[in-house]
Amino acid sequence: MKHSIEARKFFTLLMLLVLLTITMVDFNASATIARKVTKAAQECGNETETLIGLYSVYAPYLTFRYATVLAGLMVIPFFSYKLTDKVLMKLAGSKRFFCTASIFTVALLALCAFHSDGRNIVIIEILYVILGAASVYPRYRQTTAQVHAVSKGTLDRLYRMKYCALEYSTQ
Repeated sequence: MKHSIEARKFFTLLMLLVLLTITMVDFNASATIARKVTKAAQECGNETETLIGLYSVYAPYLTFRYATVLAGLMVIPFFSYKLTDKVLMKLAGSKRFFCTASIFTVALLALCAFHSDGRNIVIIEILYVILGAASVYPRYRQTTAQVHAVSKGTLDRLYRMKYCALEYSTQ
């Protein structure tokens, strides 16, 4: 990945697939639980005590709507290779920024665990994947062949200049 743009693009594509998988699995799990609670509530005739009991049983398994929307919004920039590269290079390039983001993620995990019974965990999972990808994402280094690559037109002009110089020197 240090010398190949294609390898970096493949890495960011795999990262996007992991982020989408996390988001969709969480969304489908919450939707399944919500359908189950709705079906059970309709069967029991929407009695208040039953609805409160159902909600208290299934509440930890339901993700907050804003957490699902925020997770989706966090994944959108990773559809672009350039944005993904900028984000990962910013995280990987600055140890202070990386440590700050890591501390923020751990604090958010503690807040989520104690305050909302883990119903925002999808956001933390996405942040952990992004931080993990940034920790292994190397800086791009051009090889000497890439640095000294000369176009065919430039080579033709240099050849003509040399040929013309040799022709004038022999006369």
